[in-house]
Amino acid sequence: MTAVDQKHVVAFLRDITVRKLAEKKIQELAFTDNLTGLSNRNYFEKFIAEAQPDGQHNSAVILFDLDNFKLINDTRGHFEGDKLLRKVGALIDKFVSTKISVFRLGGDEFAMLLCDLSSEEEAKEVLGRIVDTVARPIRLDGQIAKIGISIGYTLVPLDPSEPDVLLRHADQA
Repeated sequence: MTAVDQKHVVAFLRDITVRKLAEKKIQELAFTDNLTGLSNRNYFEKFIAEAQPDGQHNSAVILFDLDNFKLINDTRGHFEGDKLLRKVGALIDKFVSTKISVFRLGGDEFAMLLCDLSSEEEAKEVLGRIVDTVARPIRLDGQIAKIGISIGYTLVPLDPSEPDVLLRHADQA
């Protein structure tokens, strides 16, 4: 009788579904504004650092904040101010596309990143649409809130700066 070689395999399996779901939730919390559901400043900085243009395609960083927000927040309360921010977040979230990303940076400050622009005029057209969309009267519990926005932008790669410098340049514009 001949000897038969026997091979054994031992495997340990562990279901890591719960851990992966928890990691995904942590990632979402780290990069999502909990009030509006938009991407937050952390994600903006990460996104723009990873999306540096190749010099062939222009991008624009748009920064805007709400005029009269402090007055609404102070006279109607933080609850109403938060409602206003959520409504504005929902309005600008409609701009999201393969070329446009939106972010809430904090307080009443928002940003957009426009990628693969064909011209500066395309950026200006989006700016006009933002102003028209956000400056419309917004209903808050039966009352009308009239806000405007202060808006500026900077073009990339004409302004090949770090994310915080791009924001500062857009704010100054």
